Amino acid sequence: MLTWSAERRSLFGAALGSLLSAGARAELQSDRITLPPVRRDFPSSNGRGKLRVEALDPGWHKPDVSAALLQGAVGAEAARWRMPLAHAYGPRDAWVGDDGLVVLIDEWINVASQRALVLIDSRGKTRVSHGYAAIVTALGTTAAEVSRHARRGVWLAGGPRLAPDGKELLLDAAGGLLSLRLEDGRLTAAR
Repeated sequence: MLTWSAERRSLFGAALGSLLSAGARAELQSDRITLPPVRRDFPSSNGRGKLRVEALDPGWHKPDVSAALLQGAVGAEAARWRMPLAHAYGPRDAWVGDDGLVVLIDEWINVASQRALVLIDSRGKTRVSHGYAAIVTALGTTAAEVSRHARRGVWLAGGPRLAPDGKELLLDAAGGLLSLRLEDGRLTAAR
């Protein structure tokens, strides 16, 4: 029977822990994502407003962010609203209307998000939030087809851009167009 002294058990435990830690570090390093800038601004088309997304922890030890809709001249901007966002590391993209409407697009991390499209009014109230499954359903296709065309994240192929009539936001997805009606947040496939 093998008996180990307390010192040997301690050394063995430390060596085993070190090996396991090295393996875990290697696994974590292979699963890293490129982090976004600590502060990102998404301007409106007229330049009088912008959405500012900021990390709550500038070292990104936590993925929490806040957002503020700022309006006014540069240097004299006032916040119309400010709130924390549930998006890990913030949205991948955002669109800001000249009237203060905001659409948060996807999450920074590559996941089939429950917050793939979030429409927020000019007072900071969420009008509607659509998850990845709702996007696939609206497009009338399969998740595999959506992923095959994705260029940013798991579903977005391009955009956003405002429709010529100004009533819908258009996003390229699954080889077609996804339309988000700005009045009520209704999703449809635009052909």
